[in-house]
Amino acid sequence: LTSSEKGYVSRWWGTYRQWVGLGGQVRRGEKGTRVVFYTAIEKETEDDPFYLLRQYPVFNIKQVDGDKLDAYRPASNAQNLPPDDAFSIADRVIKATGADIRFGGNEAFYAHPTGPAWPDHTGGDFIRCPHRQQFSDTRKRYETLLHELAHWAEVRMDWNGSYAMAEIIAELTTCYLSSELRLPQSEERGRHESYLQSWLLAMDYDSNWIFKAAKQADRVADFLLSFSRNSKPLTSTSDAA
Repeated sequence: LTSSEKGYVSRWWGTYRQWVGLGGQVRRGEKGTRVVFYTAIEKETEDDPFYLLRQYPVFNIKQVDGDKLDAYRPASNAQNLPPDDAFSIADRVIKATGADIRFGGNEAFYAHPTGPAWPDHTGGDFIRCPHRQQFSDTRKRYETLLHELAHWAEVRMDWNGSYAMAEIIAELTTCYLSSELRLPQSEERGRHESYLQSWLLAMDYDSNWIFKAAKQADRVADFLLSFSRNSKPLTSTSDAA
């Protein structure tokens, strides 16, 4: 909400000391945003953990100076871009990953080498995505590609979890990347409603489940962006067919 109200593009936040530790300096007069840190503390002498809540003021990277932080900053031309330019930047980010993306068919999926989540799509390591013209909304096409790239990253990051966890990580990763790249958001809900019940059940079973998913999604988004951060300008992802 604060990012939206103040026009912050980047998803990177930190405390004053964290930014100083990374070689940055919060600008004088900048006001922090209060966040709550929540964690469970377990003791050997107690059966049930107790919960620790602490408030911290954090600052968005846009409030911080320092050349050493440039790798974390969105591209200078990523702010207030027309949709076509924003999609062009997303193309370069997608291309930089080197993922094998095959266009065609009527369904988007990631063909996992072992296929724990998609038994019908095993025996590969590639992303299948319908052609550009098969999407009624260009925004949905990029959300779909980013979602499947999140699944592609699972293998590279040696992550292995439940199907429900994998899907919410992919959805959160898509949100993080879309925000970072300033992609316009589509209004389609996709398969969210079909996953909702399994997500609610998982959260009932483990109160920390959503926090674990959000933390992993942040790592996945950073991993996918890392390919393009220090690379030379790339041509757009091709989808000529």
